[in-house]
Amino acid sequence: MIPTPRRVVERFPASADEAMPDAPSRMVMLNWLLNEEPLSSVDELAVTVLDELLMGTRTSVLYKAMAESGLGAAVVGGGVSDELKQATFSVGLKGVKAEDVGKAEELAMETLRKAAAEGFEEDAVE
Repeated sequence: MIPTPRRVVERFPASADEAMPDAPSRMVMLNWLLNEEPLSSVDELAVTVLDELLMGTRTSVLYKAMAESGLGAAVVGGGVSDELKQATFSVGLKGVKAEDVGKAEELAMETLRKAAAEGFEEDAVE
């Protein structure tokens, strides 16, 4: 596994309006590789439950924080993707202003830190 974060910046096709310098045309995506070896059935279940609590519904803590932040037009990244041997977790926003890219990244990280420290509401877990 890669022990330190990496940043990749790539261009993608945009309309003339989206290509304007002040247009909110950035896409921010944070991704994590979750495993190198296949997950045990217990770990798969835990990842599935955690994914539901973070991103599974519009009221899930990470999805809601990103969607209601006003930093982007829409949430992108579907949380856990476990179709391949190595599972990933992704979250981000599209339609982000250049000056808000760092804010979007920090919001995702802070929301994850808070969920790790405080846990989840009881009714979300039930």
